[in-house]
Amino acid sequence: MSYRIIVDGIHKFSSAHFIIGHDKCGRIHGHNFHVAVEISGPLDGHYFVMDFMDVKEAIKAEVDKLDHRVLIPRDSKELALEESGGSLEFSYSGKRYVVPREDACLLPLPAITSELLAKHFHDALSQKFIGYKVKVRIGETSSSFAEYGG
Repeated sequence: MSYRIIVDGIHKFSSAHFIIGHDKCGRIHGHNFHVAVEISGPLDGHYFVMDFMDVKEAIKAEVDKLDHRVLIPRDSKELALEESGGSLEFSYSGKRYVVPREDACLLPLPAITSELLAKHFHDALSQKFIGYKVKVRIGETSSSFAEYGG
């Protein structure tokens, strides 16, 4: 059995997204996403799995990239993207949108779902905390969330 620490209830980001092909969620809409992270591993010389402050800073760095942005799935095969003059144009399913580039976050994902966002956070944090088991929970509401890792 290993030790684990959990950081929950303090990190959130507000973002807009869409899910291509979904009747309701195919429209641009937003969530106040909540992020929880669990890290498991052995105790260090200070009897910590890891310093909570280090974990909080790492989560905040990832959250800040997504907060108050339109999240766009760069790797979607159904999405057309074009950047020009400080704007990002994207289109799908007969819809066309143009947003300021600084208001968009292109993510290397085929879709923007809670499941894929949890994996995205997991992968980023696992690169920072090598040798530890990382599990991430992303919640769209207080009762609906996805987890990845562990």
